[in-house]
Amino acid sequence: MAEDLIPLEMSLHEGQANDALYNLRIHLCNKVILFRTTVRQAKSQALKTRAWSQVTSVQQAVSLHASIYTKTQKQMIKLEPGQDQLQKYKPLLCDQLKISTAIGDPNARGQQNESLAWFWSVKVELEGPDQSWNEESTQWGDKMQESLVKHLPGHASYSGRQSRMYSLLAQDAQAAFQDLQTVLIDALDE
Repeated sequence: MAEDLIPLEMSLHEGQANDALYNLRIHLCNKVILFRTTVRQAKSQALKTRAWSQVTSVQQAVSLHASIYTKTQKQMIKLEPGQDQLQKYKPLLCDQLKISTAIGDPNARGQQNESLAWFWSVKVELEGPDQSWNEESTQWGDKMQESLVKHLPGHASYSGRQSRMYSLLAQDAQAAFQDLQTVLIDALDE
């Protein structure tokens, strides 16, 4: 029974890693946009302070998603992934989280030897803003029911805990998506 859960858990970790990489890219792009449109354009000290406050907020989001990805990637390694997964989900280094001028202006002078971090070229499969977490919650809930029917209380307890965790993550993802939509709408209005 435990061997049956390994592929399921691996696919859940892949989904979580994909979500973290996607969010990393979004927030790093947001950081570039903030630098180009807000920090550089600020003329007064008050505007500069406000701009740097926004950059700090985005940097905290980058750190959060980098932490989520790193923890997920370590859990995937423990499950002994295949070679394809090892190639796709590499360790994340701090230097790779710095925004490069190659992202902000790829045609800028002196960019010949600049290269982007590996996660910019990873194909991230997302089904929607909230579907992946909900699917995972449902899958774990199904496993819990199956474990109860087979009288495996340890498996049922673990599956129940995982189901609740992914249900909470689904709620958090939905809230984050709504916040991002609000930010984008506000940015377009300005």
